[in-house]
Amino acid sequence: MKQIGVEIDKGHITSAIRACWEAKGAAHNAAAYLFQLLLDLELQPDIAIFTCLVGAYRTAPVEKVVGAYKDMQSMNIKADFAFAEIYLGTLLLKPKVQKFNQKEMTDWVRAVPAPRIAAAKAALKDFERESLKLTSLSKAFAKALQQM
Repeated sequence: MKQIGVEIDKGHITSAIRACWEAKGAAHNAAAYLFQLLLDLELQPDIAIFTCLVGAYRTAPVEKVVGAYKDMQSMNIKADFAFAEIYLGTLLLKPKVQKFNQKEMTDWVRAVPAPRIAAAKAALKDFERESLKLTSLSKAFAKALQQM
């Protein structure tokens, strides 16, 4: 884009990070690179960028996922219902295409590593404190986490 004189904007980077979310393998590294590019270009991230970023971090270590959330908070970007659902799903390693009933969700969450469960519980407390309206999937995550 730079070679042909197209100015890179936030929409381009959001789309590229979203593509990382759909990619197989360790695409979280590419997403992290793109996020850093956004910052290097002095473009202001928004909730859409962070939603795509945590979605792309589905195969990343938990520290990287939580780090993105902390970055978002430090930039005073408020979570919305879509971010909450994607963030919780990423932390809890929920397969993107798989649907669960509540019992299956609870069984799934029981197998999630403890640091991811702790991060999800902490995020739910934040979302509750902010009176964030949760999606039905986020409510199912919350219900499963209450049993841990």
